[in-house]
Order: sequence, then structure tokens, then C-alpha cells
Amino acid sequence: MLSILVLFAGCCLLWTISYDSFIDFVLVRTQRENYRDLVVTSVFPENRFNILRAGMTLLILVLFFLVIRFRRNLDHQINTLRSTTRHGLLQLLYFFRSGSADRAGLLLILVFTGIRTVWYIAGTDLIYDECWTYLNFTRHGPLISVLTYPSSNNHILLSLLSSILDMMGFTAPWALRLPVLCFGMGCTILFHYLVRQRVNGSVALLITALFAVSTPVSLYMELGRGYILMCFFYLILLCYHIRGKNPDILWIICACLGFYSIPVFIYPFVLVVGAYLYKYHRVKDHILHMIRACTAVIFITGIMYAPAWLTGSLFSEWERNAHFFAISGQWFDHYTDVYDFIGGFSGGWILVLIVYSITFIRMIRRQEKADWISLSLVALLIPVIISLLQQSALPSRVYTFLAIHWTILVGFWICKLPIGTNWNNRLTLTSISLLMVGLSLWYHYQPLRQNITRDTEDLHRISERLVQEGRNDLYLDYEPIKPILEYQASIRNHSVQIHMAQENSIDYQEFDPAEGYDAVIVSPDSPLIPSLNSSALYQPDTLDQVLVYRSVSR
Repeated sequence: MLSILVLFAGCCLLWTISYDSFIDFVLVRTQRENYRDLVVTSVFPENRFNILRAGMTLLILVLFFLVIRFRRNLDHQINTLRSTTRHGLLQLLYFFRSGSADRAGLLLILVFTGIRTVWYIAGTDLIYDECWTYLNFTRHGPLISVLTYPSSNNHILLSLLSSILDMMGFTAPWALRLPVLCFGMGCTILFHYLVRQRVNGSVALLITALFAVSTPVSLYMELGRGYILMCFFYLILLCYHIRGKNPDILWIICACLGFYSIPVFIYPFVLVVGAYLYKYHRVKDHILHMIRACTAVIFITGIMYAPAWLTGSLFSEWERNAHFFAISGQWFDHYTDVYDFIGGFSGGWILVLIVYSITFIRMIRRQEKADWISLSLVALLIPVIISLLQQSALPSRVYTFLAIHWTILVGFWICKLPIGTNWNNRLTLTSISLLMVGLSLWYHYQPLRQNITRDTEDLHRISERLVQEGRNDLYLDYEPIKPILEYQASIRNHSVQIHMAQENSIDYQEFDPAEGYDAVIVSPDSPLIPSLNSSALYQPDTLDQVLVYRSVSR
């Protein structure tokens, strides 16, 4: 009822203020006053303000009806949420206060993972996507994260959390990366709980250690992106499925937050819902229960994304992504890239294929009924299914959640090793330590991570040098450096004016060497290079990724 009263107060406020006052308030709060004309004409014209008013009124009426109609069931669900949360926290507290070998092993994994990730966070520059998120959402507060979805880089839940930490005084790297570190540690605990339902303690700890230092999980526990948040909420849904529990209000909340982390949560969500419906396809009550839960998830998620829909940025971004990721016939290259990422190294797709094949053959020949293995076999086919159905080649990072199922398949074969009650605590802890140290070194020198850090360090070094030289008027024909350059200027309270060669950019300006820019940054294959080389106004500086032409008059 309190939520309805808050919404009612907000609705009354919307009906009492004018459109111009609302726009001015939002722009001032988000520090976007310079974009007023763009907002009024295309982002949020007056007709959408009227839709917002009507939508808020309708939402309040619907919620009021649902509360009155299902009051008893709602009270039951709230009590269930409280008891489930309390029971989970007490179980976790009891586990860590016990003297079991499981506790010592899991603490070792968490401490090692935490120290390693903090070291990476402190020593790694922000990548392109992180800089973009910080500049467009984090530093502008929570409101702008909710209102706009101009790019799939806006992982809304992470943007909200990072903006709160930014308001609390955290620096950009920690504001963006501390939430993913915390969710990553939560993923490790949930994964251990999941596999502990099926295997003994020593094996569960080894599989958990393998998961914690796997390449996808390690990378997105380090970088401020929302993929590890998606894994966290997916693991909660998996725990429900493995334990045979029906969806309840906690399940619905986690599913909604998964979608609010990244819209591509649709893939793991459909997977776990499909597995549930297959398992209980002959039980009508269970099917109806899942249909009601999914309906609630769709309704609530729709409300959560409504502000982005009203600003017109949500569907335009989906349309752009559909065009951008359209597959161009190179199916094999796409699949090898995805399964290399899941496997953790270049050529990892071969290992994935071998393990998958022998596991599938064993399951068929021996007719084993291991639900968690069967689900993992289906899950690892998702990249193939999606590319065929959508005719699109999604980035490998979208499939970060498949690290869960890949580790489970590897763990299936670890179970066949002579690891059991004959392993004492010391041997288990020693094995975990060696495994995590070895795979961490492997991860550190992986080309995937090395390429990201090397390229990012070069762009930060170039940007930092230009800002320190006091160059304010810049022309770019190399888009990847733009957010990094703006970030370096932002943290040094330095103002820069950036003009872009890309016609679809809001900062587009046709290039004219006579303009006398302080510096021009171009890619090695830029068509601007001949005119820059023939101009006496600029001094070239060749670097690995870009060419920097500095004004000789500065």
C-alpha cells in the first residue's frame, strides 16, 4: 500500500505541473540543460508527457485493484519472501560459523578471488564501455539511468548502483566495479550451493574454484559491466529449479532484476522456464503456477523499462542492435569465438566440443537422468540456436552465463576422479590453491585480457597526454578514443570540445584542416590522412592504434 501511495503522490504531481516545468526539472537534475531542444523535439515531446500522466493513472488503478483482489495471496507471498530470505541468511551464517571443511575451502576461494579481483580493479584502466557508462549515467545520478536507454551499454541496474556509489564519493573505477565484485562473490557462493546439492564436499569445492577463476567470470568480476549481475540472478533461478521449488515472489523479483540488469537475460530466463515446464509438463498446477509467475515478471519488467520506452530510446536501440549484429555468413568464426570465450582460451572450442560430445554420448548410452547435466547440454547449444533463429551474431560476452553450465560439465568428469571421503582437508585445500593459482596465471596472460588492457592503456595514455598539454579543441576520426578522452578530461576538471567525423554522431562536423584544431586523432586507414599530411598546421605522431596530429601553434 505504501508503494501505491507514493505512486499516487507522484501521479498527482504530474497532473499539477506543466510540461515545460517537468522538462526543466529533469534536465537540471541530470545536468543536460544543453540538450533541451533535442529532448523536446524527439526524445520526450509533449505527447509522451501526456502518455506518462495517463499511464501512471492507469498503473495506480490496476495496482489498487490487484491489491484489493489478491490481498490474502499477496500477504502470503510477502511472508514467504521474508521467511525465505531469513532462512537463506541463517543458512549462510550457520555455514560460515561451522567448522566444516566446506567452510574453509569456500572461504579460501572467496578470499583468493576477492584479493585477485581488487588487485585488478585498482590496476586496470577503465575500458571503452565503462568510460561511456560513467560519462553518460554514473556521474549524472540515478535518474538519468532510469530515463534513457540510448545504448545497450546502459546496464540499468549497474548504472543505478554505480551512480549511488559515485554520489557517496567513490572514484569512477570503484563506483563501477565494486558492485560487480560483490555480485561475483555472491555468484561463487550460489554456485557452490548449487553443485553441493549433487556432489560431495571436496568435488563441489574443486568445481567452485574452477568456476571462480574461469575466464568469463574473472573478466566480468573485474570490469564494470552487468553480465555478472545477470549470472547472479540466473543462479538463483537455477537453485529453485535444481531443488524442485515452485516460483514464488523471490523468484519473480530475481527474474525482474535479471532483466533490469541486461535485456539479454531473456536467454537464460527462457532456458530455466523451459526446463521447468518440461520437468512438470504433466502437472497442470505447476504449469499454471509458472504461467502466473512469468506473467508477473513480464508486467513488472514492463513497468521498470517504461521510462526508457517513453523517451523513445529503448526500441530504437533494439532496432540498431538487430542491424549491427546481423550475421554475415561467417558462422564458423562466430561459433569458435563464442566457445573460445566459454572455454577460456584460443582454441577452447575444441575442448568444449570434446567434453560436450563425450558427455552427450555417455548420457545417451547409459540413459543417465541427471537434470543438471541435461540442462547444461541444452544450454551450451544456445549460441547456435540464437544465431539460427535471430540470424544474428551476438557478442561472446552475452553468453557469460554459459560459464556456469560449462563448469558443470567439466565438474561432471571431475566427479569420476577418485575424490571423495579419502581426501582429507589439507589435500582438498592444497588442490584448490594450486588450481586457482594456476588458472589465475593462465587468465592473466590470456590474449583476450591482454588485448583489452593493452589497447585501453594506450588510449588512456594518449588521452591523458593531450589533456595535460591543455588541448581543448579536438577532431576525432577514431571513435573508440572519444569516451576515454572525455573521461580523462572529466576527472581532471578539464573542458574539451570534441568534433566527430562520423555523420551519425551528435558531435559530427565536416573536417576542415583550416579550422586549426588543437589536435586531430585518426585511425591508420582514415581518409583524412592525405589532407593532414599536406597541411603545414599539424605535426604527425604515429602510435600503435592511432595517428595523432598536433597543432604546431600550440
